[in-house]
Amino acid sequence: MKKINWHFLYVFSMALFLSAPSAAQDTYPNKPIRLLVAFAAGGGTDVMARNLAQQMTKALGQNVVVENRIGANGIVATTELFRANPDGYTLIYTIPSHITNALLYSNLPYDPVADFTPIYALCTVPFVLSATPGFPANNVKELVALATSQPAGAINYASPGTGSPPHFYQEMMNNILGIKMTHVPYKGSALAMSDLLSGRTQLIFLSTVQSQPYLKDGRLKGIGLSSAKRSSVLPDIPTLDELGVTGLDVDMWYGVLAPKGVPTPIVEKLAGALKTIAASTEMKRYLAEQGAEPLSLGPEQFGDILRNEAKKWGKLIKDADIKAE
Repeated sequence: MKKINWHFLYVFSMALFLSAPSAAQDTYPNKPIRLLVAFAAGGGTDVMARNLAQQMTKALGQNVVVENRIGANGIVATTELFRANPDGYTLIYTIPSHITNALLYSNLPYDPVADFTPIYALCTVPFVLSATPGFPANNVKELVALATSQPAGAINYASPGTGSPPHFYQEMMNNILGIKMTHVPYKGSALAMSDLLSGRTQLIFLSTVQSQPYLKDGRLKGIGLSSAKRSSVLPDIPTLDELGVTGLDVDMWYGVLAPKGVPTPIVEKLAGALKTIAASTEMKRYLAEQGAEPLSLGPEQFGDILRNEAKKWGKLIKDADIKAE
């Protein structure tokens, strides 16, 4: 009977084991990629994610499928990403609530910076402080006068939920102006918009993507824009900075994240594909139509954004004493 060379078998099996991840990276992607979206189909984030998924499908040669995982202002989707295999086949198209959720809720299973791999920050979108047509104030000066002439909190503002970007932008503005308003959180943009349009609430911060149709047909009026410069799609609305609200130059970023531990070659391949997409005429045209500004930042720079956002919003939460509801 021929003697088995156990040493040879061990070395051979280890070589196969070690080469398997490398082979998987070399052939990536060889199956569909899931792109999670934390919000409902048809909303601003979902619409942009679906456009991006179509272009990623072309660039990567594999289907990129958007999956809506709704709940808890994005926590449901982010938790699913956190628990996914770090193989590059589960990604998320996300916004700043990725950071602020973790600052508000101390019992989350993940750290918003340390437990994820930044892939690419695609763009930023300005927000418009929008009001119902019958709201007495038409500009910031009138808003401050109105707020200070009434009991604190008499004016209310809507948001898609506690910890959402509109919530934080409004609280940041209130702090800068030294006024108090009552926050009315909803479970998503659709419900917030319904009550705003019916007059149950008075103000809301809306992205240029969401606000355009309402502002153009007169169902809402724009008081000021959150970004440092005017929007090309809403050029008549002045920036809040122009109106004297200095320090609120904030836009909402959109970016792609993966779980922690995704191999570097896969991160580089995804980031390279997204960089090519961002530079394309098609994407530039699409972003311009949405009132978005290209950001086009790779993994390292996107990581810097996440760390800076954690510091900025952490300070606001403390200063404004914002609590999870």
